[in-house]
Amino acid sequence: MKNILIISQYFWPDNFLINDFSQILKKDECNVSIVTGSSGYYINTKELKFKRKLSNHDYKIIQLPTFSRGSFVGLFFNYISFIISGILFLPFKLYSKKFDFVLVYATSPVTQMILGYYVKIIKGCKLVIWVQDLWPELLKNYLKQNYSYIAPFLKKIINTILSKSDLIFCQSDGYLKHYNEELPNIKNKLKILPNFSNEHQIKRKIVKNQNLKLLFTGNIGKSQNIDLLINVAEELQREHKDIFIYFYGNGSEKDRLLKSVELKKINNIIVKDPVNSKEIIEIINHEADAVLLTLEDNYGLNLTIPSRLQTFLYIGKPVIASINGEAQKIINAAKCGICVDANDKAGLIRAIVDFKAKKEEDLIDYQKNAINFYENNFSKKQVLSIWKRELKF
Repeated sequence: MKNILIISQYFWPDNFLINDFSQILKKDECNVSIVTGSSGYYINTKELKFKRKLSNHDYKIIQLPTFSRGSFVGLFFNYISFIISGILFLPFKLYSKKFDFVLVYATSPVTQMILGYYVKIIKGCKLVIWVQDLWPELLKNYLKQNYSYIAPFLKKIINTILSKSDLIFCQSDGYLKHYNEELPNIKNKLKILPNFSNEHQIKRKIVKNQNLKLLFTGNIGKSQNIDLLINVAEELQREHKDIFIYFYGNGSEKDRLLKSVELKKINNIIVKDPVNSKEIIEIINHEADAVLLTLEDNYGLNLTIPSRLQTFLYIGKPVIASINGEAQKIINAAKCGICVDANDKAGLIRAIVDFKAKKEEDLIDYQKNAINFYENNFSKKQVLSIWKRELKF
């Protein structure tokens, strides 16, 4: 039985793929421990603490004290406190424990891989990194004029740790190509391990509501180009009063979304509370005509496959997207919906209006194509097979 330590700053009850992957490893007879933070991503610290305390969760969770997320400054302290707490407390928390390897689930902030390298040193184990976000490239739209000062420092740290790791899993082909060019000395360590969906048993349904119902799910943040959707909704409500956009999720831009809806009197946007992964699959399956997928135009984002796309493919729900890069390639290759370039407001409006005119047989084709593409490229069974094949320690 392999002893695995997973480092993920955000973990259950926050909704992240690593929750499901941890369960897969446990079912595969691995002894799994989790290092995570005391403050949540979507869930506030108080609620997170309450749920973890009452739960019969069977993970061995090592919870490090972290500052809560908030403003940009709050995010900085949230990120840095996780690293500092780990350096201070992990030697004691992990005392007398042995691990075959440590797996860093490297979503933002990918700087958490610092702790992975730290554990590799103090415990003498292998280091595996599963890269989910491309830093520092992803930060360019956030840091703006400060990017040129901060990026080289972050890149140096990240690339050094990647070079000293034992295996690097990339969530997309775009990431793999990027690191092959950026760090040719680690080519033999680079492998693709795609994300997958929570494969919750469902009876897939074709939905064609009288009023077109589009769903946006997951993180409501800056990267998701919420301004584009606000502007699209504003224009649609002038001439197409039978088209509605439902938001299920949380994130840094949610409050601004709510304020914009109220201020601009946008009546075709309905913002709902976030729900867990199983519930959102049921809602998408039974209620939505189609799902929306948007990202800003950014080098790091263009190489990313948003994990919600795998969920949409698994459900077989048509995708209407304004996105570039890897995700656009997948949507076009899968023939599972309509995709226009990122930031193309006119194109996205046209895509939504064109989709409304689609016949039921078109929706059936989208569904079949999506499901087939998921099964051939992203199924949980395939991901586990890759994991086992590549993990030869």
